[in-house]
Amino acid sequence: MHKKSEGSERQSRAVVIHDKLRLAILSRQLQPGAKLVEEEIAEVYEVSRTLVRTALQALHHDNLVEIRPRRGAFVAQPTMREAREVFDARLLIEPVVAGLAASRATPEDVQGLQDKLDAERKAMDSHADAQAVLLSSAFHLRIASIAGHDLYASYVRGLCSRSSLIIGQHWRNRTSLCGCDAHQDLVGAIAANRPEEASRIMRLHLEEIIAGVNLEAMEAPRTRLADILLSLDEES
Repeated sequence: MHKKSEGSERQSRAVVIHDKLRLAILSRQLQPGAKLVEEEIAEVYEVSRTLVRTALQALHHDNLVEIRPRRGAFVAQPTMREAREVFDARLLIEPVVAGLAASRATPEDVQGLQDKLDAERKAMDSHADAQAVLLSSAFHLRIASIAGHDLYASYVRGLCSRSSLIIGQHWRNRTSLCGCDAHQDLVGAIAANRPEEASRIMRLHLEEIIAGVNLEAMEAPRTRLADILLSLDEES
């Protein structure tokens, strides 16, 4: 019993580290390409490197961190091409998923969806932007769950995780994060069991998100440390 309790505590601490790092990444406190040093993280949270490694592996599964053999963990750096592919896939899949959800949603499903939206709106009002991005993803995942299609739900889960990083790091302004008004319209269409309307709203909503993301900034040249140091030598 004691060993089970210790195992649960370790898992809980790994989750805390995962959540803290995720917020730091999505709030742009940790920039794309930043190295996540196990020893430093372990020292901050007073835990073993094994626990830190568990949290980093979970972030890798979330598509927020890249694990490079013999080099360590780094904040993921999606390219413009990868970002376009992610949003193209969402445009193909999520309108279909929204239509399925609208065709089978129960009052309990709708209430759960509204609860997700209320939490997202509260985060936006509090200027907790990184949390709002996560809650927006949770809203989309809830729609996928209501749709009752496991394969689609799996696709949406992976795509939302990838796009959370892109949106969190490259939105043009706060209104680009994810429109609560569009989410409210989706709740209404799903509650009314109107598949075509839900599908149409989802497509328009995703197009608005894409328009609000500064994809061009993702291709900005990244200056290497060596180049910076060499340029200083040239100036002196």
